[in-house]
Amino acid sequence: MEIICKIIFYLSYTPLIFLGYFFYRLQKYWVSDNKIYIFYLVLSLIFIYSRFIETHIIRTQYNKIDVSIKAKIVVLSDLHLWIFKDERYLARVVKKVNKIENIDFVIIPWDSIYYAKKSDLDKLFKPLSQINKPIFITLGSHDFEPKDITKDDLINLFKKHNLILLDNQSYKLDKLNLSLLWLWDNDMYDDEIELINNFKKEDNLLVIAHNPDTVSWYKNNDIPKLTISGHTHWWQIRLPFIYKHVIPCEWDFDQGLYNQNWNKLFISSWLGEVLLSMRLFIPPVIDVLELR
Repeated sequence: MEIICKIIFYLSYTPLIFLGYFFYRLQKYWVSDNKIYIFYLVLSLIFIYSRFIETHIIRTQYNKIDVSIKAKIVVLSDLHLWIFKDERYLARVVKKVNKIENIDFVIIPWDSIYYAKKSDLDKLFKPLSQINKPIFITLGSHDFEPKDITKDDLINLFKKHNLILLDNQSYKLDKLNLSLLWLWDNDMYDDEIELINNFKKEDNLLVIAHNPDTVSWYKNNDIPKLTISGHTHWWQIRLPFIYKHVIPCEWDFDQGLYNQNWNKLFISSWLGEVLLSMRLFIPPVIDVLELR
């Protein structure tokens, strides 16, 4: 998979060559009546925008959620640091985060890396040390795909950069009167969902679960005030009527806030890319959750 991603990444530069050839032809031969040239020009410009412009945009999206808790949380979902996004892009993200006022803490849920090299980990995560707020990080499926990177490697890395790892465990924030619980929900086992029952409503529980389908396993459990998920990627090439069919969820989830009868669910946007270093109609987003 790593080799395939690299091949696709470097091949993505070829439209620049074809676009140069188009302008050469346009200068040498007037082709205003040739519709195939116009079609190719439009297609090339869309591809170039998707590959070289939209992937580097960073939007900050504010979301106000009524959950009887007062806190301001920044969510940096699915960074996928590697060849597509590196420490320079993360440094831009951190710069934007530091401009957001009155943050209580930052959550970096799952999939921080994507086939990254072990020797590059320290360099990739270094910009996070510039955030002077507590940072909670969780592990996802892509974090374990590099064969030479172990869980211990990641744990040591997180400690070095003052990141608090949540690994199927909870963390109490006394000053905010709330608790965080991370559920490793790769297969959504019932015994992991049952961890919620260790809490009471007055604990003001926020659950971090990678797959939004996890909420359907809560059944009638109304203990969590809010569940924060990702996983959908909003699909990164958001073609109308098509993207819905490639979102990897059993339920009809996409992005934003959902009121699930007994529980609120927020599906975060994401900052990285997967397989293709391209985006269309869905630029990277830093989510700011204003709980009230």
